[in-house]
Amino acid sequence: MVGLKRARNAGVANTCVPYNVVLTVASTQYSQALPTTTIGIEFQNRSNNDLLYAFTTGKVAPTTGPGVPTAPYFTVKAGQNEYKDLTFLKDKTIYFASANAGDVVELFVWRLL
Repeated sequence: MVGLKRARNAGVANTCVPYNVVLTVASTQYSQALPTTTIGIEFQNRSNNDLLYAFTTGKVAPTTGPGVPTAPYFTVKAGQNEYKDLTFLKDKTIYFASANAGDVVELFVWRLL
C-alpha cells in the first residue's frame, strides 16, 4: 500500500476504480479486464478465504468449470491482501478463483486519466 500512496502523492496515479468480482462457483475461473491506463492494483478476498490469481487464463481453474489450478498461479492467503504498484498492466486481465463458492474479490485499480 505504501507504493500506491507514493504513486498517488507523486501525481502518477490519479484515479481509483473499484470492482467487486463475485466468485459464484467454487474452483471456477472468473476474470476482470484492467483498464488500459492501469498502473497499480490492490485486492483481497472479502470472505477471508484463500484466493488464487493469475494473469494467464486457465491457471487458477479450468475455463470450462470447476477444477484444479495449474502452475503458474499465485495465492493470497486468508486475511491478506495483494498489491502491485507502479506496474503497467495495459490490456491485461486478472483471473481469480477460490475453493469457496460465493467469495467476493475486492479489487482497486489505480490508473492514469
